[in-house]
Amino acid sequence: MDGKLSPVYLRWVNMMKRCYEVGGGGLNSSYDDCSVHPDWHNLQSFGDWACSQPNWGREEMDLDKDLLVRGNRIYGPDTCLLIPRRLNYLLVRRAKSKGLPVGVHRVGERFEAKCRSADSTYASLGRFSCPDEAFAVYRAYKESVIRLVAEEQKDRIDPRLYEALMNYEVLP
Repeated sequence: MDGKLSPVYLRWVNMMKRCYEVGGGGLNSSYDDCSVHPDWHNLQSFGDWACSQPNWGREEMDLDKDLLVRGNRIYGPDTCLLIPRRLNYLLVRRAKSKGLPVGVHRVGERFEAKCRSADSTYASLGRFSCPDEAFAVYRAYKESVIRLVAEEQKDRIDPRLYEALMNYEVLP
């Protein structure tokens, strides 16, 4: 071996830390009260599942627990999927800014909508007089970008992932 830890092992360890290590989720509360399906407490079982997933080993893949089942708290073979990192970055929700909807920031007396574009750069979508108007523009843009990238990746990703992305709805 070349002294590197295997990608399967790294994903498994990170999943276990997020669920069971005190502070394992860091500042991200999306891991509070999460657990791992008993079958996946065994590295080999997790590895067998991971290596059978579409695109495994061809690009950086992230383990997702709540795209198939929104709000899911259990990592397991029926609720998780592997998602290309580029797609996962599109789904990352930035912390809300002082009570404003996601994707909306106050700029003086106005509200700016800002979102990651298909090429992973941030795009300003304009400034608006109210946060709801800014969020509506953010939501429409973000959902269209997610669908665009899903279409580009359709032949290379898990069909369940494709369907989930095509039906993805941004929440405030």
